[in-house]
Amino acid sequence: MTHANLSIFERILQDILDGKMASGALTHENELAKLYGVSRTPIREALGALEYSGIIKRERGGIRITEPTPIEILQIYNVKAALEGEVGREAAINRTDIDLSILSTLLDASHEAYQQSRENIIQLNSQFHHAMREASHNRILVEMLDRLDINLSRFRETTMVHQGRLEQILVQHRKLLDAVSDGNSDEAMAIGQQHTMDARSIRLERFSVESSVPELDLATAHLTGLFDMQ
Repeated sequence: MTHANLSIFERILQDILDGKMASGALTHENELAKLYGVSRTPIREALGALEYSGIIKRERGGIRITEPTPIEILQIYNVKAALEGEVGREAAINRTDIDLSILSTLLDASHEAYQQSRENIIQLNSQFHHAMREASHNRILVEMLDRLDINLSRFRETTMVHQGRLEQILVQHRKLLDAVSDGNSDEAMAIGQQHTMDARSIRLERFSVESSVPELDLATAHLTGLFDMQ
């Protein structure tokens, strides 16, 4: 899909992810309307969706693109872990034979991509998670996780590039699918939560290196995140 065929929301989000609009930058509705060649109405609607997803925030002087902090990363992943755990639990209860067939096909394709060419494994990973969410047959869960995914898309580098993460993902996906297939809702919930918490640890480590965040700040953020989950 070309940039011109995307919605205004998708075009603005893509430009933010591509770095064309830097974190912390201040802009205005009028400037964006002129830039994208549309009226202020679709711009306002797109900005509302971006604000809801945590990508921007409105200020008196305009709209500012948010810059994630260690505490925010923890809070996002803590919520995501709880929701992914619930996805696993409900998928184990509500999944159909069609759901299991789709998940099995995607997991097999992921293993094949790992052995032959890893170019498609990121997309397959995303498709597996989407299929697992669909298997929960809980639309609210899907919508909430989609919103969190948009927020996390600000980190253009996936945690899958971390050494050993690909292998860990494949093992966890197999265990998750087995638990869902067996109808073991408690096990599926635990695996779904741990899978996300492992990603959280990697994300924080990479954020610390890239942003030179002091370890004390990360420790404080970690405690805050744990406190928020209680």
